[in-house]
Amino acid sequence: MPPAPQSLWPSDIRAGIQSPFQILSAQAGALSQQTNRRLIGETRIDQSDDNKFITIHLDMYAPNLDYRHRVLSVSHDSKLVYPVVVDAEMFRPQSIAEIMDAANTSSVSSVLAAVVGPRPKKKPNQASSADELNELIKRVLSSDEIVSTAMSLIARSEDIDREKEAKARIAKDTADIMSAVARQQVSESPRSHEVE
Repeated sequence: MPPAPQSLWPSDIRAGIQSPFQILSAQAGALSQQTNRRLIGETRIDQSDDNKFITIHLDMYAPNLDYRHRVLSVSHDSKLVYPVVVDAEMFRPQSIAEIMDAANTSSVSSVLAAVVGPRPKKKPNQASSADELNELIKRVLSSDEIVSTAMSLIARSEDIDREKEAKARIAKDTADIMSAVARQQVSESPRSHEVE
């Protein structure tokens, strides 16, 4: 009997690979659980008009504030889930200088060529595998912008809960006082139908 052939496939190719949707859904659930539902993680899927691309959005939703904040979006070909491109604030150039640096050039014509022409290098917001996507998502979730937004939304949500609790206590105390006053008035009122 001949020996089994040795696999020459890389170890990255294996069963149990998570899709971008599965990864983002897990993070949405983790956010909801970690914040005791002060923030609710939500995912939404959009398909391009030509059905060539799928975009999955991960949002933070603060129900007490009725406020939604986009954390990131992941786009991929409709037939293949990898590679993906992650869109998040931290990956967007903030100035012309950053745009020029991103294109590794200092001339406007070179920038246009870099935007219009093929890109030889992998983009810093591109992931070719679930492991790479997890790393990019971790970077986004740990970014100053997302952490400060989440902390602000949680703090404001807790302020609203405290305001609601205070109003409920005041309403209860007012009702208790009104009830006590009514009982007092009944006990102090002269009996109009006393028998002599």
